[in-house]
Amino acid sequence: MLTGGQADLVFSDQRRDLSRNFVNLYLTSSRLVAVVARQGRQRDSRQSPQRATGSADVRELADLPVILLASDDQRSAEEDFHHSALGLTSRCIFASSREEAQLLMAANQGYLLMDEGESAQVDPQVGRALALTRQGEPLVRKYYAFWSRDNSGYYVEAFAQLLKSQFQ
Repeated sequence: MLTGGQADLVFSDQRRDLSRNFVNLYLTSSRLVAVVARQGRQRDSRQSPQRATGSADVRELADLPVILLASDDQRSAEEDFHHSALGLTSRCIFASSREEAQLLMAANQGYLLMDEGESAQVDPQVGRALALTRQGEPLVRKYYAFWSRDNSGYYVEAFAQLLKSQFQ
């Protein structure tokens, strides 16, 4: 959208290395959680002490598919991003809506990947949020405002600062 001139500014999570052709204003970050079915294929806490503490490493979830929200034309890019950038090894299954994704999770078809703050929207009787880690480090999603350096000006920069103030 930015490269085609269709947008002055984009708010998005960081999907790749930051480009020098754009202003990359850091806004916030959020830890990622895996929401698993409350009554599902959960391991005994003696086998997996991290489950007892409310966290799981991506390796522990490798045999359980990850449920992702994506349109048909975005599925390949989403799968690539989650495997290469986030280091997930789980097979991906896709949902077209948040409701469909939550139903798949509740039916124990996989785990739902969410930002920590979003997980409060899941009924605690249906799903349980586990802090997601990779090799002991929390998985974090960073959010930025991006705009072209060629399109930098008062209004774009003022709007970006206003946006940033909403996350402080």
